[in-house]
Amino acid sequence: MIEAAERIIRTFHSERLAEFQADDARVVWNSRHSQESRFAVLATVGDLTGATLLDVGCGLGDFSTFLRSRNVQFASYTGIDLNAEMVSAARTKYPSETFEVRDPADEPFAAESFDYVFESGIFNFAVPEWESIARQTMRAMFQACRKGIAMNFLSKLSGNENPEAHYSQPSEILSMIEDDLSAHFVLRHDYRTNDFTVFVYKGSYKA
Repeated sequence: MIEAAERIIRTFHSERLAEFQADDARVVWNSRHSQESRFAVLATVGDLTGATLLDVGCGLGDFSTFLRSRNVQFASYTGIDLNAEMVSAARTKYPSETFEVRDPADEPFAAESFDYVFESGIFNFAVPEWESIARQTMRAMFQACRKGIAMNFLSKLSGNENPEAHYSQPSEILSMIEDDLSAHFVLRHDYRTNDFTVFVYKGSYKA
């Protein structure tokens, strides 16, 4: 990742971790409700029973406990994040899961290493060369999956933008996906006014 962009993301999470360490959900999102509403949509990408999962930009790894709280019996969960402090905190919080400090664009996983690959919130940062970083990351995520990926974005259609965040036009994201990944995708813009989620599948696979 571009150094300036990486610095912005790492600094943001370090500051949030220090400020909201007593309230894990707020390290990344404004409330536990908003975090869980995004997780709930991501979890509908396919049947996660017995699946191997990769969470890109995992933060504190709360997606894993969200799934367990819904009795999702996945086979394994691996979380990766740019911020070493977040990874250390995640390892302490969830010692049974696997966490790494890693950028999938710079250190890609082997092809089809996981059934499903997720991200929640990493494309919300207003960083230099956003599109280039997003394309590289999405390609790395799609390479690492066997079945599909699930990603969420802040939506330009919301009409209420935070100047410090990046808002995406759904049609532009779909164009990037068609260019770089696959024509087998689903877009959901029905759960929050300021958010949308995209599922992209390998071949015609959809569980």
